[in-house]
Amino acid sequence: MRRDSGTTRLLKKSSSDSGGLTAIGYVFFVVIVLSLLACVGPTGKPRPLQPASKAADTQFVLEESYWATMGGVVVHLPYGVYPAAFEDDRGVYYSAPYPIKRKPLVFGSEKLVDGGIFMETSSFGRSLGPWVYMLREDGSIETHDLPGSWASNEGSLWRIEPAGGYANAFTSQVECSDGVPNGSYLSTSTGGDRIVGAYCEGRRCGRFEIFVRSDVRVAAFPFLDNVLDGELDLWYQPQNAPDYASRHKARFQYSKGRRDGLSQYWCPNGRRRAEVLYAGGVIEHADVWNCEVKRVSGKEASLIARQLRENDERYFKVLLSTLEEAAPSCEGSKAKKKKDEPAVVLRNSFLKHNRTLREKTFS
Repeated sequence: MRRDSGTTRLLKKSSSDSGGLTAIGYVFFVVIVLSLLACVGPTGKPRPLQPASKAADTQFVLEESYWATMGGVVVHLPYGVYPAAFEDDRGVYYSAPYPIKRKPLVFGSEKLVDGGIFMETSSFGRSLGPWVYMLREDGSIETHDLPGSWASNEGSLWRIEPAGGYANAFTSQVECSDGVPNGSYLSTSTGGDRIVGAYCEGRRCGRFEIFVRSDVRVAAFPFLDNVLDGELDLWYQPQNAPDYASRHKARFQYSKGRRDGLSQYWCPNGRRRAEVLYAGGVIEHADVWNCEVKRVSGKEASLIARQLRENDERYFKVLLSTLEEAAPSCEGSKAKKKKDEPAVVLRNSFLKHNRTLREKTFS
């Protein structure tokens, strides 16, 4: 009996020790998981992209508009291309092509806010999927991690790809004089895009207008002796916001290749977005509004003005490379690009259309 009693006590002690070890292991596991999670996601302290940053040459593409519920709010993410705008020590902030719709889950009204997608650069952080970030009125940043299903939908719902366009072929026609382009110019792509302009003794002069699908104007660049000079206009893209196609997106004043004067931005609904005054390429003053006509001030206004400019520069890089690749030559009576020579197709630099585009509206 005593032996049995001792055995019983021994078993109880072993069981107790085992339970203690299990509890300690569980606590240790939880601590490690919490420590790892504390090191992922945006820091909330974005900084401008450095010229040497690899992220500057990437973009986030969302194939479909998406409604997400998280952290007590409902957020609408517009589909399209999100260019890299900022970075921090953990990852990259990709700016949404249009303001994000944000609505409290229970009380409060819907608002349009600036924001986009944050993506970790570490393999562990990326495996957890993207985050949403939104700029608050005081300049701080609100962040939420997207549902776990996002991580498994990379490649179908979203992707990260090199910034810029996709290859296609342009055929250019231009009047020639003394072996150089000199006169009216027309370039058409196999994808139906079109560029109209003029050359003066081999150099761009006057307005160069870019159209997608032949008749939808998206940009007009002013040139004087091959340098930007005059009024530059942008219009909203039909594939990203069909209801707002052909509405003005922005207008800039250029002098000798630099911004000089007033740069104006409009929301998709036609309301003022920003008015930024430049002198010799430098921002002197910025007035910013959200798309509900509420004025934005302080740190957020400065942040938005810088973000708008950085987004512009990346967009212009794509547009100007389109003009460069489609530039004509005067070999023969009709200037033509080689049949297989690649050129950036403007439409595809925003959203790769390798499937039938479904009807979408920005609502």
